Amino acid sequence: EWDELARRFPNELSHTQSRALLLERMRDKVRALSAWRTLAARATRDASLLAQAADAFMRLSAPADAITVLRRLAALDPRDPEPLRKLGDAFFRQGKPREAEAEWRRATALFRDRADGLAERRKQGGGMTIALLFLGLLLLLFTGLPIFAGLALFGGALLFVTQGELGSVTEVIF
Repeated sequence: EWDELARRFPNELSHTQSRALLLERMRDKVRALSAWRTLAARATRDASLLAQAADAFMRLSAPADAITVLRRLAALDPRDPEPLRKLGDAFFRQGKPREAEAEWRRATALFRDRADGLAERRKQGGGMTIALLFLGLLLLLFTGLPIFAGLALFGGALLFVTQGELGSVTEVIF
C-alpha cells in the first residue's frame, strides 16, 4: 500500500516518511534505509525532512548516507551550525577524526557568531525592555489601574523571552 501511495502522490512526502519510521520501528533496517534514502532524494529543499533523514541514517548506522544529506542541509542554510556539528559526528563514526574535527571547528565558529549576534541584539533591545517595565510602574502609580501595569510588564517580559532571557522574566514577575 505504501508503494501505491508513493506512486499516486509523488509530491506528498509524508507517506514516505511514515513508512520509513514504521519500518525503522519494525527493525527492518534494509527497507527503512531504502525508505529514508527515497525521502532524502525527494526532499530537495525541505530542511526539516532532510534533518530527520540524516538523524535516521545515524540511528541506523549509515553515516555515509548521513554525510550526503547533511552536506545538502548545510548548503541550504550556510549560517546554521547544527548540520556541521552533525557532519562532524558522522565523520567521527566513520573513523575520520580529521574531517570530524574540521566540521566541528566550522560549527563552533558559527555557534560563536550566533552568540555574538544575540549579545548585540540584547544590547540594542535592553533599553526598550527597561522602558516598558518603567512605564508599567508609572501607569500603576498614576492611574491605580493594574491592567495598564500588567500590559507594560507583559511587554517587558515578552522582550526578555524574545531576547533569550527566560530566566529574567521570572525575576521580574516574581
